[in-house]
Amino acid sequence: MWIAEYDEGHLKEFEGEKENSFYDIEQDRLVRFFIGEDFYEVEDGSFNIAATKFHLGYKVDKLYKLTDRDDTVYNDLIQYKDAHNDIVMEGSKRVSGTVIDAYNFGYKTEIETEMAKFNLKLIATVPKNKNPYITIYLRSDKELNGELVLFIDGEPKSYHAPFNEVNGNISEGKLVYKFRR
Repeated sequence: MWIAEYDEGHLKEFEGEKENSFYDIEQDRLVRFFIGEDFYEVEDGSFNIAATKFHLGYKVDKLYKLTDRDDTVYNDLIQYKDAHNDIVMEGSKRVSGTVIDAYNFGYKTEIETEMAKFNLKLIATVPKNKNPYITIYLRSDKELNGELVLFIDGEPKSYHAPFNEVNGNISEGKLVYKFRR
């Protein structure tokens, strides 16, 4: 179940018997977006997953922040569920039900730096009975030979992440980082 938190009040996916639509979220008023105890901060684009703070940057000659930028809006929400349908035969009767396997949430945004323009999409996945993880999708408008830098509770972890031209297009990078509860 998701919760959209505002400066004053909130909107829950379910309030008693009433189900609210994801499209009713007022993105311009949004402060935090929760799935259970995991959330992201709209103001700076950071995530708090499994009680771990997560920020992101890209480094070539110097570090360019991808989250925690004053000139970037992080409120273009993404939310969906991974689910499957169980079908059980009870005698000659077929009984089915939807089972949610994971909740996914995050955002997409465009970031302009003096070096390049980036398209960033971050999706946190919170599976049932498994550790959560975050998937980072990053695209640059220029060829770059740099590192993706993840700040996990302030500690940097760097991953070689070049952007190369392939058939006239710049490649897209994807990285999955797993958290432990």
